[in-house]
Amino acid sequence: MFSGDTFKNIRVYWLAFVVYWGIVLFGYDAGIAGGVVSQPYFESSFGLVNADGTINKSKDTTISSNVVSVLQAGAFFGALASAPLSDWIGRRRTLFGFTIIFSIGAILTTIAGGSRGIGYIYSGRVISGIGIGGMSAVAPAYVSECSPKDVRGRITGIFQLMVATGVMTSYFINLAVSLHVPNSSLVWRIPFGLQLVPAGIMCLGLLTVK
Repeated sequence: MFSGDTFKNIRVYWLAFVVYWGIVLFGYDAGIAGGVVSQPYFESSFGLVNADGTINKSKDTTISSNVVSVLQAGAFFGALASAPLSDWIGRRRTLFGFTIIFSIGAILTTIAGGSRGIGYIYSGRVISGIGIGGMSAVAPAYVSECSPKDVRGRITGIFQLMVATGVMTSYFINLAVSLHVPNSSLVWRIPFGLQLVPAGIMCLGLLTVK
Protein backbone atom coordinates (compact mmCIF):
# COMPACT_ATOMS: atom_id res chain seq x y z
CA MET A 1 0.00 0.00 0.00
CA PHE A 2 1.09 3.57 -0.64
CA SER A 3 1.71 5.82 2.32
CA GLY A 4 0.41 9.36 2.59
CA ASP A 5 3.89 10.71 1.86
CA THR A 6 4.04 8.67 -1.35
CA PHE A 7 0.80 10.18 -2.62
CA LYS A 8 2.03 13.62 -1.62
CA ASN A 9 5.22 13.12 -3.65
CA ILE A 10 3.27 11.83 -6.64
CA ARG A 11 1.20 15.01 -6.59
CA VAL A 12 4.36 17.11 -6.44
CA TYR A 13 5.94 15.26 -9.36
CA TRP A 14 2.75 15.75 -11.34
CA LEU A 15 2.82 19.45 -10.51
CA ALA A 16 6.44 19.65 -11.67
CA PHE A 17 5.58 17.79 -14.88
CA VAL A 18 2.80 20.26 -15.65
CA VAL A 19 4.54 23.47 -14.62
CA TYR A 20 7.93 22.72 -16.12
CA TRP A 21 6.49 22.69 -19.63
CA GLY A 22 6.80 26.44 -19.25
CA ILE A 23 10.52 26.03 -18.66
CA VAL A 24 10.84 23.80 -21.73
CA LEU A 25 9.19 26.63 -23.67
CA PHE A 26 11.71 29.06 -22.22
CA GLY A 27 14.56 27.03 -23.71
CA TYR A 28 12.70 26.27 -26.93
CA ASP A 29 11.84 29.90 -27.58
CA ALA A 30 15.41 30.99 -26.87
CA GLY A 31 16.76 28.48 -29.39
CA ILE A 32 14.21 28.47 -32.18
CA ALA A 33 14.39 31.99 -33.61
CA GLY A 34 17.94 31.98 -34.99
CA GLY A 35 17.36 28.79 -36.94
CA VAL A 36 14.04 30.00 -38.36
CA VAL A 37 15.38 33.35 -39.55
CA SER A 38 18.36 31.70 -41.26
CA GLN A 39 16.14 29.45 -43.40
CA PRO A 40 16.49 30.47 -47.10
CA TYR A 41 12.73 30.35 -47.70
CA PHE A 42 12.13 32.59 -44.69
CA GLU A 43 14.71 35.06 -46.00
CA SER A 44 13.12 35.18 -49.45
CA SER A 45 9.57 35.42 -48.06
CA PHE A 46 10.34 38.32 -45.75
CA GLY A 47 12.37 40.47 -48.15
CA LEU A 48 15.86 39.62 -46.97
CA VAL A 49 17.12 38.73 -50.46
CA ASN A 50 18.50 41.30 -52.92
CA ALA A 51 17.38 41.49 -56.56
CA ASP A 52 20.48 39.55 -57.62
CA GLY A 53 19.59 36.68 -55.31
CA THR A 54 22.15 37.42 -52.62
CA ILE A 55 21.26 37.82 -48.96
CA ASN A 56 20.91 41.39 -47.75
CA LYS A 57 23.33 41.01 -44.86
CA SER A 58 22.31 44.26 -43.18
CA LYS A 59 18.58 43.45 -43.11
CA ASP A 60 19.22 39.83 -42.25
CA THR A 61 21.40 40.74 -39.27
CA THR A 62 18.93 43.37 -38.08
CA ILE A 63 15.91 41.09 -38.25
CA SER A 64 17.78 38.16 -36.69
CA SER A 65 18.88 40.26 -33.73
CA ASN A 66 15.46 41.88 -33.37
CA VAL A 67 13.57 38.58 -33.38
CA VAL A 68 15.78 37.36 -30.55
CA SER A 69 15.95 40.58 -28.54
CA VAL A 70 12.22 41.44 -28.56
CA LEU A 71 11.54 38.13 -26.81
CA GLN A 72 13.94 39.12 -24.04
CA ALA A 73 12.33 42.55 -23.79
CA GLY A 74 8.92 40.95 -23.32
CA ALA A 75 10.36 38.48 -20.82
CA PHE A 76 11.71 41.35 -18.73
CA PHE A 77 8.25 42.84 -18.30
CA GLY A 78 6.65 39.44 -17.77
CA ALA A 79 9.08 38.60 -14.98
CA LEU A 80 8.57 42.05 -13.47
CA ALA A 81 4.80 41.61 -13.39
CA SER A 82 4.88 38.05 -12.07
CA ALA A 83 5.51 38.85 -8.40
CA PRO A 84 2.59 41.25 -7.79
CA LEU A 85 0.28 39.06 -9.88
CA SER A 86 1.24 35.97 -7.87
CA ASP A 87 0.49 37.79 -4.64
CA TRP A 88 -2.82 39.02 -5.99
CA ILE A 89 -4.35 35.95 -7.69
CA GLY A 90 -2.03 33.10 -6.67
CA ARG A 91 0.70 31.24 -8.50
CA ARG A 92 -1.49 28.74 -10.34
CA ARG A 93 -3.76 31.38 -11.85
CA THR A 94 -0.75 33.54 -12.66
CA LEU A 95 0.87 30.66 -14.52
CA PHE A 96 -2.36 29.95 -16.36
CA GLY A 97 -2.66 33.58 -17.40
CA PHE A 98 0.93 33.81 -18.61
CA THR A 99 0.50 30.58 -20.58
CA ILE A 100 -2.51 32.06 -22.37
CA ILE A 101 -0.52 35.22 -23.12
CA PHE A 102 2.33 33.10 -24.46
CA SER A 103 -0.09 31.16 -26.68
CA ILE A 104 -1.44 34.36 -28.23
CA GLY A 105 2.10 35.33 -29.17
CA ALA A 106 2.79 31.87 -30.57
CA ILE A 107 -0.31 32.10 -32.77
CA LEU A 108 0.79 35.47 -34.16
CA THR A 109 4.22 34.17 -35.12
CA THR A 110 2.70 31.04 -36.65
CA ILE A 111 0.26 32.87 -38.94
CA ALA A 112 2.82 35.52 -39.96
CA GLY A 113 3.17 36.06 -43.68
CA GLY A 114 2.80 38.61 -46.44
CA SER A 115 3.64 42.29 -46.23
CA ARG A 116 2.97 42.50 -42.49
CA GLY A 117 4.69 39.24 -41.66
CA ILE A 118 7.67 40.68 -39.83
CA GLY A 119 5.36 42.87 -37.76
CA TYR A 120 3.38 39.79 -36.74
CA ILE A 121 6.57 37.99 -35.77
CA TYR A 122 7.88 40.94 -33.75
CA SER A 123 4.53 41.36 -32.00
CA GLY A 124 4.19 37.66 -31.37
CA ARG A 125 7.69 37.40 -29.96
CA VAL A 126 7.11 40.30 -27.57
CA ILE A 127 3.83 38.80 -26.35
CA SER A 128 5.38 35.34 -26.07
CA GLY A 129 8.26 36.90 -24.17
CA ILE A 130 5.87 38.35 -21.60
CA GLY A 131 4.44 34.88 -21.10
CA ILE A 132 7.87 33.24 -20.94
CA GLY A 133 9.19 35.79 -18.45
CA GLY A 134 6.23 35.27 -16.16
CA MET A 135 6.28 31.48 -16.41
CA SER A 136 10.02 31.16 -15.82
CA ALA A 137 9.78 33.39 -12.74
CA VAL A 138 6.73 31.76 -11.16
CA ALA A 139 7.20 28.08 -12.06
CA PRO A 140 10.28 27.23 -9.96
CA ALA A 141 8.95 29.15 -6.96
CA TYR A 142 5.57 27.39 -7.19
CA VAL A 143 7.14 23.94 -7.44
CA SER A 144 9.59 24.65 -4.62
CA GLU A 145 6.85 25.87 -2.28
CA CYS A 146 4.73 22.77 -2.91
CA SER A 147 7.58 20.25 -2.59
CA PRO A 148 8.36 18.35 0.63
CA LYS A 149 11.89 19.02 1.80
CA ASP A 150 13.09 15.49 1.01
CA VAL A 151 12.42 15.92 -2.74
CA ARG A 152 12.62 19.70 -3.08
CA GLY A 153 16.22 19.86 -4.24
CA ARG A 154 15.72 17.08 -6.76
CA ILE A 155 12.63 18.64 -8.29
CA THR A 156 13.82 22.25 -8.41
CA GLY A 157 17.11 21.03 -9.86
CA ILE A 158 15.25 19.81 -12.95
CA PHE A 159 14.79 23.46 -14.01
CA GLN A 160 18.04 23.71 -15.97
CA LEU A 161 17.51 20.29 -17.52
CA MET A 162 14.18 21.49 -18.88
CA VAL A 163 15.79 24.61 -20.35
CA ALA A 164 18.40 22.46 -22.10
CA THR A 165 15.67 20.10 -23.32
CA GLY A 166 13.83 23.02 -24.90
CA VAL A 167 16.96 24.34 -26.63
CA MET A 168 17.87 20.87 -27.94
CA THR A 169 14.34 20.30 -29.22
CA SER A 170 14.40 23.61 -31.10
CA TYR A 171 17.58 22.54 -32.89
CA PHE A 172 16.09 19.26 -34.10
CA ILE A 173 12.84 20.91 -35.16
CA ASN A 174 14.72 23.48 -37.24
CA LEU A 175 16.86 20.72 -38.73
CA ALA A 176 13.80 18.65 -39.61
CA VAL A 177 11.97 21.45 -41.41
CA SER A 178 15.12 22.47 -43.29
CA LEU A 179 15.47 18.89 -44.57
CA HIS A 180 11.84 18.03 -45.30
CA VAL A 181 9.97 21.29 -46.10
CA PRO A 182 12.72 23.77 -47.08
CA ASN A 183 10.64 25.60 -49.70
CA SER A 184 7.47 26.21 -47.75
CA SER A 185 6.10 28.60 -45.17
CA LEU A 186 6.20 25.57 -42.88
CA VAL A 187 9.84 26.45 -42.17
CA TRP A 188 8.52 29.00 -39.69
CA ARG A 189 4.94 27.84 -39.13
CA ILE A 190 5.95 24.42 -37.77
CA PRO A 191 8.67 25.64 -35.35
CA PHE A 192 6.52 28.49 -34.06
CA GLY A 193 3.27 26.51 -34.11
CA LEU A 194 4.68 23.59 -32.13
CA GLN A 195 5.00 25.93 -29.16
CA LEU A 196 1.25 25.60 -28.74
CA VAL A 197 1.53 21.89 -27.88
CA PRO A 198 3.40 22.24 -24.56
CA ALA A 199 1.45 25.42 -23.83
CA GLY A 200 -1.80 23.48 -24.27
CA ILE A 201 -0.56 20.63 -22.08
CA MET A 202 0.39 23.13 -19.41
CA CYS A 203 -2.97 24.93 -19.52
CA LEU A 204 -4.93 21.70 -19.24
CA GLY A 205 -2.59 20.31 -16.60
CA LEU A 206 -2.92 23.42 -14.45
CA LEU A 207 -6.64 22.75 -14.22
CA THR A 208 -5.84 19.49 -12.43
CA VAL A 209 -3.43 20.81 -9.77
CA LYS A 210 -4.34 22.57 -6.54
